[in-house]
Amino acid sequence: MLNKQNVLYKAFSLIEISVVLVIIGMLLTLISSTKTIIAKTKLAKAVTLTKNSPVLAIDNLELWLETSLKSSFDEGIKDGEQISIWYDQNSKAYNKNNPSQGTSSSQPTYRTNVFEGVPAVYFSGSQSLAFDGNFLIDSSFTAFAIGSIDILNENDQFLAGSNNVKNKTFYFGHRKNGVFGYAQYNGYVGYAPPSGFKINKLYMHTIMFNKDTDERKYWFAGGQNPDAQDINTDNKLVSFNGAAIGGTSINGPYNGNILELIFYSRALKKSERIDIENYLSKKYNIAIE
Repeated sequence: MLNKQNVLYKAFSLIEISVVLVIIGMLLTLISSTKTIIAKTKLAKAVTLTKNSPVLAIDNLELWLETSLKSSFDEGIKDGEQISIWYDQNSKAYNKNNPSQGTSSSQPTYRTNVFEGVPAVYFSGSQSLAFDGNFLIDSSFTAFAIGSIDILNENDQFLAGSNNVKNKTFYFGHRKNGVFGYAQYNGYVGYAPPSGFKINKLYMHTIMFNKDTDERKYWFAGGQNPDAQDINTDNKLVSFNGAAIGGTSINGPYNGNILELIFYSRALKKSERIDIENYLSKKYNIAIE
């Protein structure tokens, strides 16, 4: 016969195990709920910062793509779904410049709660969204990008064209040699980030071209002074075919996340540029250097 004490011991052991499992389940649920609340709080903060940002108040805005507002994507989009169109948030534009992609296999992916609770548009090297980049032709400009890359030693362009002829394309992003910057298949201006640069981490990039002075500048993580600059008298864009967010097969398909792109068709004043960088810094928790 079974010892009564052993039977009771086994019974209590099963009860104890059940209690422990229930407690673990409750803790996991609590942790999951807490993470969800934190993510929602951070997203709400990002939405507020976006709606109160100086982006629309600064003249000559040409394109504003971001991920926190519901109006940036098709209604009801969910984590892991493909993006066929990324809606321009430039409410001043008569005709919105909405990057799009009709081929499902070439559409980037919508990802939620990736960085500080803010969604991201993920490109895996073979996706892109076509847009009208003609506003860059023979024009001054200032642009801002927020993104992360998956691979350090690859050409990863936030955007690029389909041509590889001098001054007939434009690309802005990362090169194989570890340098960030931009060029028009002519006279690259860029900067190699300091040691400690990490993949899968968000960084802020600012570029500027003044066609009246031929000055070109690049800022890594914003700040008072550019990290790279030069003067190039032969650097005005004459055409920009195949313009695409996420790069092109010819000029650096992007591998990573893009969260925000802002373009103005003029060289912004220093105070205007810093206002935009301060907004982006607060929204994505990126320190200005």
